[in-house]
Amino acid sequence: MLFDDARTRLVHWTQFLDGKEASTNKTVKNGPNKSGHAETWWRENSGTTPDWRNPRTVAYFCAYLDIAQGRIRLEGITLDDGYLWPDRAVMRALLESGCVTCGDERFQVTTLGEAMVAPFLMIEGGGVRVVIPPTGWSAV
Repeated sequence: MLFDDARTRLVHWTQFLDGKEASTNKTVKNGPNKSGHAETWWRENSGTTPDWRNPRTVAYFCAYLDIAQGRIRLEGITLDDGYLWPDRAVMRALLESGCVTCGDERFQVTTLGEAMVAPFLMIEGGGVRVVIPPTGWSAV
């Protein structure tokens, strides 16, 4: 998937669940986020952590799972033309709430994380199936 397609999906998810365009992930990254390998990096700056249950956090999580087919790597989501680095505050909220853990160089979705996205996505084996697509969504 190209970055423009990933960005389109992210915007569709945020508009669908939060009513606003995604405010981050606006440019493709040329390489992996080397700092992202350390779980401590994801947990820094806890004063800016959004509520894990708010529509925006859920939208970003759905988008990242959709784009990465359930395998969100700690260093970023590999795209055909670069990387999409997950928003640190969003991922911190998901870590602190227990929706994800860090392991095997990726974010592992927990039972709580699966339940949070279940109205919209089904995590199945090696991928993700969209159950309720966002408005304007189309398979890329």
